[in-house]
Order: sequence, then structure tokens, then C-alpha cells
Amino acid sequence: WRKRTFSRGGAGVMVPRPTALPFPPRPPASSARGDGR
Repeated sequence: WRKRTFSRGGAGVMVPRPTALPFPPRPPASSARGDGR
């Protein structure tokens, strides 16, 4: 999954993508860190 790429791009990139559904766009860094780990 490209979670790291989306989180780096910023919330704006995650919002339009379907990846925003699994985790909320508010804490993108927090959720991305947990999944990326």
C-alpha cells in the first residue's frame, strides 16, 4: 500500500483518494505512522 506516499503528500492528496475511507483525514500523520510501522 502507498500509505507513506499519501501521508507525505498531505491530507489534500488523501481526501480525494479512496484511501481516506479506512482512516480519517484529520490525523493523517498519526494513522499513517501506525500503519506504516
